[in-house]
Amino acid sequence: LTIPFSIVDQGGGNQAPNAVASATPLNGNAPLIVNFTGSNSTDDNGVSGYSWDFGDGTAIVTTANPSHTYTAAGNYTAVLTVMDSGGLEDTQTVVITVEDVPQNAVASFTLVDADLDVDMFNLSNGQQINLTTTQGKGLNIRANTNPATVGSVLLTLSGPVNNTRNENVAPYALLGD
Repeated sequence: LTIPFSIVDQGGGNQAPNAVASATPLNGNAPLIVNFTGSNSTDDNGVSGYSWDFGDGTAIVTTANPSHTYTAAGNYTAVLTVMDSGGLEDTQTVVITVEDVPQNAVASFTLVDADLDVDMFNLSNGQQINLTTTQGKGLNIRANTNPATVGSVLLTLSGPVNNTRNENVAPYALLGD
């Protein structure tokens, strides 16, 4: 007597995680500060570890949402690897494009905590600033030039707040030094 049978996988075992990587901004002039997000990754038992390889030869970072500064022009592939407690992994990539800074020009803008004289983050064109990160802080916007000293910089802020300033001495800041 022969009895045919088959084994059907009913699930219930450990499933591989799903890596979800994103970055802001995706492009800009060097030095480019990029904020990476990996915390949207998922796993049936929870993600147990993160690993970011920024693609520029720097050390691996093991936090979910790191920031990284690219100092040289080039195209970089950042790789997020997420792990679960069962040893399963998944990866996702994000491509970052860094361009050379034009000479004798404004290369970027930085939001500065003027009370502590500390850089908060680089600003990108059209970026909206979340007020919860700036609540109660005295703010300033600095123009970063290449080279560090140029003749003068005309700074104009428009929107709910308007301000214009012609700065002739570095650092070139919208609200003065």
